[in-house]
Amino acid sequence: MATAPWIRQMILVVPLVAAGCATPVRTIPPNHAFGPGEESVVVGRVTFDVRVKPLAFFAGLMKTLLTVKHEKTGKEYIIVCDQRGLDSDFYVSLPPGGYRLVKVEMGNLQLPVDGRFEVGRRQVHYVGTLKFRGLTLLGPGEWQVEDEVDKTMGAFRRSHPEVAQPPITALMQAGRTTERVAMGFDGRDWRVGFSSDRGGQVIFEFVLPGETVKAWTEMVTFQSFPGAQARLEETMLGMRESILRDCPTALWNVIRREPTAITYEWQAADCPKVANQWEVSKLMRGETALHRAAYATKRLPVGDDVRAEWRERIDKASVSTAR
Repeated sequence: MATAPWIRQMILVVPLVAAGCATPVRTIPPNHAFGPGEESVVVGRVTFDVRVKPLAFFAGLMKTLLTVKHEKTGKEYIIVCDQRGLDSDFYVSLPPGGYRLVKVEMGNLQLPVDGRFEVGRRQVHYVGTLKFRGLTLLGPGEWQVEDEVDKTMGAFRRSHPEVAQPPITALMQAGRTTERVAMGFDGRDWRVGFSSDRGGQVIFEFVLPGETVKAWTEMVTFQSFPGAQARLEETMLGMRESILRDCPTALWNVIRREPTAITYEWQAADCPKVANQWEVSKLMRGETALHRAAYATKRLPVGDDVRAEWRERIDKASVSTAR
């Protein structure tokens, strides 16, 4: 049987990291320490299910490279996986921001990929295991992202015991164009306290240093509900009903109502089922999903300056598309 051209290319060339203007990033040293900057540690894994033994042999001679692009700056980074072969971790340092996964390479083999992940400030982010299935003589098969945090983070802890921060699980979103909330924060060091992507239903919860999503005084939340974009008014009324059911004395006020967005606020005090807090939220209709941006504080009473600042900040939130 003749060898497929893409396999011949893979066999002939062992990857050298020197491409264009992209910046190579390799595994951090065992004694890595967070410096004065805002970079985070990004942890993940790449595995290949290869159905051709000769291909598996030559793959064992090479390291996998992942090219990612910072959405805001446009700068590209080449993540060099830690080991050679079909199963390898990566533990690299990257600046905060949103990233697109644009290319996965092994030798001259380039696998078609499209993914996205978010990196916060001075944290350890686990982005999942990228599993490529069905590599044969006919082509590269398919890929998906799976959550193997215990396995991957266990290996990371053993090799980097001095990096003691608990990991934030923010799995890469694979294989689709994504809409997301775009909003400016204030100058404080907001960090991802929790994130989840289940069937495209995405949530990010941001807290301040020293606080968690279980013990917070201020929190910013981004949510996306795929397929619910036609339910703007219905969703707002459902949230209002839920709050007033648990706290009949809660104050509720619609700040702005537009064809594609509703900004509202509410405040609860002395209700058994709802913690004392003030929240301002904006629901936004995208092309593929309904999105929510919210700020909440338990620091009551809320000063007029804080109220005005966050009402304006949330009201300016928008929906952006990451491709």
